[in-house]
Amino acid sequence: MRASWGLLSFFLWPDSVRCQSKAIDDAPIQSPRVAQLEESIQKGDSTAEGAFWRNLVGRVPFWERIPPANQGYSLVTFAWRGDDTTIAVTLDAPLPVPPNRHFDDQGPRPLARLAGTHVWYRTERLPFDYRMLYTFHVTHRGKNGIAHTDETLDSLNAGPSVEGGSVAEGVFAPKQRWLVRLPGVAAGGLRPDSMFSRALGEERTFTIYSPPVSGQRPTALVVLFDGERYTQDVPIPPTLDNLIAKDMIERTVVVFVNTSRWNRQDDISCNLRFENFVVRELVPFVVQANRLTISPAHTVIGGSSLGGLQATCTAFHHPTVFGRVLSLSGSFAWYPGQPSIEPDYLTDHGWLESGWLTREVANAPRRPLRLYLATGIWEGDGLYENRRMRDVLTAKGYPLVYQEYSGGHDEVVWRGLIADGLIALIPSPGHRKVTDSLLR
Repeated sequence: MRASWGLLSFFLWPDSVRCQSKAIDDAPIQSPRVAQLEESIQKGDSTAEGAFWRNLVGRVPFWERIPPANQGYSLVTFAWRGDDTTIAVTLDAPLPVPPNRHFDDQGPRPLARLAGTHVWYRTERLPFDYRMLYTFHVTHRGKNGIAHTDETLDSLNAGPSVEGGSVAEGVFAPKQRWLVRLPGVAAGGLRPDSMFSRALGEERTFTIYSPPVSGQRPTALVVLFDGERYTQDVPIPPTLDNLIAKDMIERTVVVFVNTSRWNRQDDISCNLRFENFVVRELVPFVVQANRLTISPAHTVIGGSSLGGLQATCTAFHHPTVFGRVLSLSGSFAWYPGQPSIEPDYLTDHGWLESGWLTREVANAPRRPLRLYLATGIWEGDGLYENRRMRDVLTAKGYPLVYQEYSGGHDEVVWRGLIADGLIALIPSPGHRKVTDSLLR
């Protein structure tokens, strides 16, 4: 959802917080349910607020129709139950960018307080198929006139949390049917390992997934960046077990490459030394240890965000090793010399232009690669950079599956899209004709 989660604590004067929230408090109420609650309270119904909260437990955020016709959208309201000390609440979520605002400066969005109640709410117009993680930043009046703010899950959301965030989904959000291990499906093996990298000059760790034991040997290899994320935070080994058991993908060995303990920003920003580690050290080690005989057409490299950038860059430079690329919200705005993904950056040598790798692909001969790219429609510049990469790849004649989803830069979406990408790139023989038609 964001670059990092955690407790947010800072100090504010209560009067300034009240000033910031006054405009949103005075805005017209969009939600019919909240408007009905306001009307009941104004008529003196002392039980209305309690009934409102009881009806919301396990049903948040709640959605309502947009009259006269929904046209694919609904009103989605996020609600927080405050108390006498609550002086401000904001929503942190990858929402659509408001008009005349830049993606990077939108920040958490304030909730309004319904006068005379502890009801804090914010209503957004969202498509039926959205999916996102979200948290609340709740500011309380503290001792000695000092306020403190905490980041917290939605206490009314009965669903599981993911990476420190509550999950919100539209009624037609795509099913993530492969996430939970299906009945009767055996679990593959997970083995943490490490090796000293001459290319990086240090020890690096990774985890190797092996498919459940059977008489068939693995016929594919996948290297996936941000290994900690995909083995712990949003674990996908059950997805792999399901896809293999149901004959959706080839039997595959997966290497989850850890990045969080090191300088991730540097490691996976088209880093040639990191490429050499993966291509010349890690892959040969895994191939030998697992006695694999696999061609580039059955070897996938993938990742999300900067991981998608590094995966595409590595395959572009080494197509004789990796013939398949899986990129989720790839950070294709990146350019050499700056960790920022801002579209422009003024230096002593003039303006740096975003999209370095896209220009490299445009100017080079076509490589023997197949790609799966996905990105969220609320990713601001990231969406436009992914579309630009899509257009260049298409113009160059690369076989490509490209997908946009109703969401942002969000792990809760990526965890499901990994299955879609693997099905497209390394389908089982029985599904190969279908996926080949998609990649033409």
